[in-house]
Amino acid sequence: MLKQRIITAAVLVPLIILCVLKAPTEIVALVFAAIVIAGAWEWGALLKLTRSVRIVFLSALTLTIALSYFWSLQQSAYIWAVLAFACLLWLVLIVSIVAIQRRGLIHAGLPSAQYFFLGLFLLTFAWLAALSLHSIPEFGPALLLYVFGLVWLADAGAYFAGRQWGKDKLASNISPGKTWQGLYGALAITLFYALVVAWYFDFTATTYAAFVILSLVVVVFSVFGDLFESLIKRRAGVKDSGQLLPGHGGVLDRIDSLLAALPVMAFGLTLVEFVK
Repeated sequence: MLKQRIITAAVLVPLIILCVLKAPTEIVALVFAAIVIAGAWEWGALLKLTRSVRIVFLSALTLTIALSYFWSLQQSAYIWAVLAFACLLWLVLIVSIVAIQRRGLIHAGLPSAQYFFLGLFLLTFAWLAALSLHSIPEFGPALLLYVFGLVWLADAGAYFAGRQWGKDKLASNISPGKTWQGLYGALAITLFYALVVAWYFDFTATTYAAFVILSLVVVVFSVFGDLFESLIKRRAGVKDSGQLLPGHGGVLDRIDSLLAALPVMAFGLTLVEFVK
């Protein structure tokens, strides 16, 4: 399994890096639209929607993304408000996840029909956040790539720290494999990463501190993004959202953390001086 994960990552990661750094924002928007649409197909499978309803879901998502793109061209000054709403939605989901974990009510929460619309919102918000980050003058592509690196390193840090020292379960009722030690490992490696990148960007002292703190907040949100998908998979009774990526499961398994991380980073950066 680890060998498959490494091979898949070795193929996909360079392609993603090349796309983010070299392609114009319009191409990046198309590529990531394709990714979230693939994730949407798996989302529909987790909700046990019929094939026809899943096609309706994909069509609705595609239309929403297209409308969001044209709206962003005309109303770019108001994207922050949409991102703020996305962050608020994730805060509500985090509270719900904590409550479900404490009570052990895995099948509690919204009915599948409402998860249909929740998925539509979360996938669109993540796509819009990626577009917003990439379009930031001068720093955009590097910042988007930074968020990917943050989530990838957090995932790796949690995996290896959890295997080495993990003993205290983080959310045993939702994802038994996750531990507090894994979370500490994720925060430690991403703290170092954030410090180095902030130094590279040559921020002022205040912006430097804000950027590092924001990065750690993003990591925490990314963990809950992962837990939220784990909760949906537990409700569906499956281990992976799909089998498209050998060793990694489905597309949704790879972007679940980013669904939360991207809006939080994009909104947080609007509060940091260098993007004003």
